[in-house]
Amino acid sequence: MFSNFGEQKLKRVDSSASSKKIAEWKKNAKTREAYRELFENQGILTKITSSIIKSYEGSELPLEHWVYVLAICDIVLNPSSPGIKCNDKLVLKRVDFFMQSIKNKVTVTPHLLQELAAKEDSEQSPEISSIIEESSDADDGNSSSYEELLKSLDSKFS
Repeated sequence: MFSNFGEQKLKRVDSSASSKKIAEWKKNAKTREAYRELFENQGILTKITSSIIKSYEGSELPLEHWVYVLAICDIVLNPSSPGIKCNDKLVLKRVDFFMQSIKNKVTVTPHLLQELAAKEDSEQSPEISSIIEESSDADDGNSSSYEELLKSLDSKFS
């Protein structure tokens, strides 16, 4: 991800850095700008996704792959998310959030994702559908299992 933004736009941070160092990095103006750019410049997300999923080079990626990459970028860059390490639970929660947002035609914004991350951080364990409802008058979507998505993505990344 860092190489796709370039050192001028996003400074690198080591995944083993202290919590304080990571928090400072996330509050940095360059990091915040890179995070905002994910939502305003589809080209940067295309670059990141293409560099990660090379097996689709030259062909159109399924929506689930875009959502998966955006979920990881959100965890790493979101200033309201305390860490930069991705685990299945965090990634799947965001994938579910994005997929429900798409299904319910809710525009996903950095502010909405910062709210989700803040609720996660405070251990309120937010229900995805409640956050979507707060952002829209859309019907409540049922949460889907993403085990098949994980299997599909695992085969692309291995």
